[in-house]
Amino acid sequence: MKDRRTKRQNEAFEFIQRFMRKQNMPRTLSEIGDGLGIASTNGVYKLLEALRSKGYIEREKHTARGLTLIDDAPDPVIDAGKNPRLPIIDEAESH
Repeated sequence: MKDRRTKRQNEAFEFIQRFMRKQNMPRTLSEIGDGLGIASTNGVYKLLEALRSKGYIEREKHTARGLTLIDDAPDPVIDAGKNPRLPIIDEAESH
């Protein structure tokens, strides 16, 4: 079981998650800082490092957008603004 996120870590995670679902790519450290009101990229780095150590993200070194959310289950009905994904029910299986 993962350690719980702090309120600030949760804000960062959800901010990144929303952008990645819309744009299909992560934000840079500067963009995350701007969006969360963090002036220093070092502050963003520490926040992301906390999320990484708790198992919520993975980071690829030396890349501006090398960020992956772990267990980021997409919305079961709407996935990143695409067509709705609805379960197919086979009547033969339901009896």
